Amino acid sequence: MNKRILQSGFLIGLVGGGAMALFAMGAMWATGRGFFTVVNLFAHTFWPDAPIDGTFAPAALGLGLVIHVIVSTIVGTTIAWLVDKGQLDAGIIVLVGIGIGTCVWVVQSFAWAAIAADAHQQFTPWILATAHLVFALGAATFLTWMQRDAAETNHAPRIAPDTPVSTGPGVTPRATRSGFVRPVRVSPENATETS
Repeated sequence: MNKRILQSGFLIGLVGGGAMALFAMGAMWATGRGFFTVVNLFAHTFWPDAPIDGTFAPAALGLGLVIHVIVSTIVGTTIAWLVDKGQLDAGIIVLVGIGIGTCVWVVQSFAWAAIAADAHQQFTPWILATAHLVFALGAATFLTWMQRDAAETNHAPRIAPDTPVSTGPGVTPRATRSGFVRPVRVSPENATETS
């Protein structure tokens, strides 16, 4: 695993985990359970004194967010690694994300019930399942966007054949990474480079 995959995994985890957390917290609030219930339940898994309702507790909020970011980063890095190994296109990336999100939901359901059954029972099942789907779709969409952006910056942008480029004697047009065309003065040292 290289630095690029780890960085991608961290970003994918933040985006997917952020979307998941906002959905789950909003859904728990909308169903009358309280906005902070989700992070409190995560914190309660490792800190039994954390509340298991929607009470705002700064320590539980901090611990719950740290736990969620760590797990999201691990899942995001797994998605990035699998996609990098397979060189997958956008549609398959979304399917991989949904598959991994579903697997994580199943594993979490059993593991969380074994670790902290009281916290697991307090989480509304349909919200937990849908939140994992939101994570998967958010992470996969962001990864697809990252890959498309990387492909655009790694390849020289195409210049439309009918785009007028003004050049003078000894000046050759060259495309930059941003897609803009800039004139480059041709000297004997770089003449072969621009041909």
